[in-house]
Amino acid sequence: MYRIQPDTNEYLKIAGNSENDSVEVSVEDSKCVSRALHVTNNSFISGVVLDENGNKISAYRVELMTARKSDGDREFTSPRVSSDGFRFEQLPPGVYLLSFNYRSRPDDDMPYPTWFYPGTLDRAQAKLFRIEEGTTIPPLVFKLPPKLQKVSLSGSVVWEGGRPAVGAEVQLIDSESGGEVFRQAPVADIDGHFTIEAFADRRYTVNVIAWEKWPDGSEHAIGEAETEEFALEINTPDLRIEMKKVDPRHKWRSQKSVGKN
Repeated sequence: MYRIQPDTNEYLKIAGNSENDSVEVSVEDSKCVSRALHVTNNSFISGVVLDENGNKISAYRVELMTARKSDGDREFTSPRVSSDGFRFEQLPPGVYLLSFNYRSRPDDDMPYPTWFYPGTLDRAQAKLFRIEEGTTIPPLVFKLPPKLQKVSLSGSVVWEGGRPAVGAEVQLIDSESGGEVFRQAPVADIDGHFTIEAFADRRYTVNVIAWEKWPDGSEHAIGEAETEEFALEINTPDLRIEMKKVDPRHKWRSQKSVGKN
């Protein structure tokens, strides 16, 4: 019987099959045995999130991520922020930045852009936190910007030649997150007109699609169009979107699923 006890310092916690800092190993003649020891760093970052008026924000999440900018960034998501704030523990050594609403689009429950600590939209301007063995950061105050405000966007959808595209779906795509804004897309009225609401000071594209129902109950696309990306402002001009016909065999949907052949 052997006892494995790594040589560590006061900032590292090591555990094997228990909370002890050592593991007992029994090795038979002519055989090998392996045991894993999990090492955690006794470090943490904590703080509170405040709205523009200095009130504590709860029921939301903040994210801590490695500072390098790539698709392979490692991210740590806090539990839902409570009135007591957020806390990240046992962080591996590295350089991190803190964000709120990262990779998510604003919605009615969380009408905020992606926001980086100490208070910027620009990731390059975010404060970097260097975590080493045993690093503890004094409690942070992460203040959010003013809530985004909704404005109306109107327009019309027509076929080539100017005929109104009655019933065409109008879907708004948030450029930053790549996500659809509406769970159920609005449709153009009998004159091809539509009016939707979205958050100002965001960049969007509008996708429109016309469906045709087939005898088997499935719906097939017969027309599509997409606008160029634009910034939505309070005085954004009305859009005029011209759809082109497409082969209905190339895109179809059954209930809420959408398929492409």
